[in-house]
Amino acid sequence: MLAQQIPVDRLPLPEAATLEAEARELATRAAEFLAALPQTMDHIEWYVAVPLVPMGVISLLYGYRVFKGVVMVYSAVLGAAAGWWLAATQFSQPHLAWVGGLIGAAVMALLAWPLVRYFVCFWGAVAGGLAGWAVARAVGGDHAMLIAVVGGSLAGLILAGVVFRVMIVVTTSVIGAHLAVFGAASLLLAEPHLGGLLREHLASNRYLFPLMVAVPALFGVVYQFWRGEDRDAKDDDGKEE
Repeated sequence: MLAQQIPVDRLPLPEAATLEAEARELATRAAEFLAALPQTMDHIEWYVAVPLVPMGVISLLYGYRVFKGVVMVYSAVLGAAAGWWLAATQFSQPHLAWVGGLIGAAVMALLAWPLVRYFVCFWGAVAGGLAGWAVARAVGGDHAMLIAVVGGSLAGLILAGVVFRVMIVVTTSVIGAHLAVFGAASLLLAEPHLGGLLREHLASNRYLFPLMVAVPALFGVVYQFWRGEDRDAKDDDGKEE
């Protein structure tokens, strides 16, 4: 008696092939998210956009001198977003999302103070990823955007451990530029006439948004080094170096 033949398309995929397919799908979704990142400015509420501007400017111009506070603020914002998301989605308590946000912000800020060097390395990786994303977007490499972000993150992480002082200046300048630009652009997009023009130019010119963040970031790096922030500021033990 011949064994019943099973159609090839109904055979279960090997575990390795399934994992590879899931990894490809995850990578595709991540690349699509990164490609559409500037569009998130349309969804930032004014009460979030307004504080982003001064926060970004302070980080951009005086990041090294107040880097402990800057790192704590960055980490608190990240913790608030993570706590809000966990409470609203994973624990199905949207009415208590603000509590999760407060707890997340407090935990991350308290951890950032004693572990500031490790958090600087983490945010250095974030800054490297943002730089890689901006370069990939400017050259039109949406297909390579995820690779650019991962490569930039690894480079930022390594450099933060090797040239700590320099990476504080670079990190606070890059992240500060993104915060200020996202906040200011979100406010402009809320205005009908100016928002329409900005939205049109962002859609038609791939170089615009990378330039919008690269120019202030470069200015922040030059300004902080020109002021001698990396020489005059105190280290994280409170002693002059």
